[in-house]
Amino acid sequence: MRTKIAWCVNKEHRENGLWQRCRSDDCEYKVRHEWDLIRDVCKISVKEGWREADNWTMIISDPNRNAETDHPSGNYFFYIQKMHLGEETRYSISWNGNDAGEPEYSHAQWNLGEDYTYSKHPTKDIHTIKGHESEIIINFECSLVKYPEPEALDIGAYFEDCQNNWDMKFKMTELIKLHDARIRQLMEEKIQSIEEDYSDPEVTHHRDNIIQHAVKAQEAWKAYATARANEVFSTYCGGSGAGVGYGWEYVELQRKRISELKTQYK
Repeated sequence: MRTKIAWCVNKEHRENGLWQRCRSDDCEYKVRHEWDLIRDVCKISVKEGWREADNWTMIISDPNRNAETDHPSGNYFFYIQKMHLGEETRYSISWNGNDAGEPEYSHAQWNLGEDYTYSKHPTKDIHTIKGHESEIIINFECSLVKYPEPEALDIGAYFEDCQNNWDMKFKMTELIKLHDARIRQLMEEKIQSIEEDYSDPEVTHHRDNIIQHAVKAQEAWKAYATARANEVFSTYCGGSGAGVGYGWEYVELQRKRISELKTQYK
């Protein structure tokens, strides 16, 4: 998912302390771009068959958000809705941001509008909701739904459509995000396995300690992988292939980590 969100900050457009959802020529928009919001393999909740449905609600959460414990969340999440009303179809965006665009709330309390447009890529499972300087791109081509085991992907084949270093850098970012999502998935399974293995009342006192060290090990691995990839990046001395070199090294380390996580706690 890639996100750019804009909202009107004209104080004259408030009604009872809340921003109005109507548009006017004197709207003044503030924008938060994807590097300030979300560009990642996200948690998405939507009913099966939504692509052909007249009405649907899609909940999109930052992958780092824990809905059970985060309050305020500290991470963004959105409600995207399609509403079929007679002969009219509306698309709305709601989010948990405040007036400053910070993820303050525990629910998507701010409806930014119901006048956005929707489009789908002609051949790929990529969906775009946009309008009034906002744009949300939901890309199921880069997801664990399509690639449940990204570690098995032929990286060369994944890059076959690339024509230059910029294309390769973009694809490499996708690969890193896919592998990140896979590692998060395996870590969740690992922690669940620990909880099940130490569910007996006689040994539960060990459970939290083991989980704590498992999380610390993952944090230490990420710090090492980042440092090692940066080391490779530095050897390009500012050359145009530095970003791709960083990515190749990082993905290789991700794949080794995935292999470790798949074999632990048998």
